[in-house]
Amino acid sequence: MESISQPELAERLSSIFPLFRAEWLTDTSEDSFRSTSLHSVYQSFLPWVSSTLLSAKQLTALAALLNAEVAAGGQRENAVGTCFLEHCGQVGLARQLSLLLSAAAKSRLHA
Repeated sequence: MESISQPELAERLSSIFPLFRAEWLTDTSEDSFRSTSLHSVYQSFLPWVSSTLLSAKQLTALAALLNAEVAAGGQRENAVGTCFLEHCGQVGLARQLSLLLSAAAKSRLHA
């Protein structure tokens, strides 16, 4: 089970969605922001991405990242499951992602 850091996850998402980088920097610029969890990245990313028009290429790359995070297990799986996949239905992303997700990732998707 390979772990990744919060900055690595934010960078992976930013490589797919370059405009997210500014959102993440804004969210983490406050002195009161002390979290180093992967969960906080998804908590910042989900509202941002849900209001973004996604290209097919971005959607495919995002699904690949989500699949990899679920497959990694541990904290990575927990963070993506509880802070992203479980809320996709609430923000209108479940339908767009469902055909691209692995069975394991899809099982965590809430419509």
